[in-house]
Amino acid sequence: ECQFTAIDKAGADGGHIAASLLRGCLLRRWPRQSVEKQELFLEEMEGLLPHVPPAELFSLGGELGATLGVCLRSPHVEPVLGALYLITAEDVEALFSDAAAEAATERCAWLAEGSAEQPVNAPVKALTGLAALVAQVERGSASGAEREAEGAGSDTEKPLAPIGKQVEELFDTLQKSLKAVLAAPDVAHYSESQNRQIIEMAQDAADMLNNLNGGTASEPSTDG
Repeated sequence: ECQFTAIDKAGADGGHIAASLLRGCLLRRWPRQSVEKQELFLEEMEGLLPHVPPAELFSLGGELGATLGVCLRSPHVEPVLGALYLITAEDVEALFSDAAAEAATERCAWLAEGSAEQPVNAPVKALTGLAALVAQVERGSASGAEREAEGAGSDTEKPLAPIGKQVEELFDTLQKSLKAVLAAPDVAHYSESQNRQIIEMAQDAADMLNNLNGGTASEPSTDG
């Protein structure tokens, strides 16, 4: 309760505090060997996430997705249900939706700015270089030497950053993990009611993420 009081009192800085607590106190100290502690951490995470600004997912989305993915693939029912409750919580769904929309907006602005810097009659080689740069940016920031080698721009071009990359990574990781859950609908050591509840919640979460992922740059994965 103390951390939520501090977040509320911090006003505009509360979102940054929530993101710092999420990253430093939960994600980086995840109790992989204790199911009971994982349940507690998921409850804390569900309380913190609604306070996190959508833009903060641009920096911690990948780590969040990896942690929730581990929970969804757990052989124990408690972390699976805890992760599903978190993903399908109304406040968390709203956060994911806002982050997806913000990522899409910034991505469009970034692409438009990049296109405006290209000559009107740019040769095919330059367009190929731009495509190669975009691929590099999707994997991480390209160095100045790499940009020059690809013919991507002039010496005055600003460094480009992958807009919303971690939001996409978050959604993709969750989608793959949910697909694995749905591919094994009857886990032997879960009860019938638990299996039914998991499948229903996993399908709801998958449908929600499929809709949201239409607002990011990547398509929903079809890999198993």
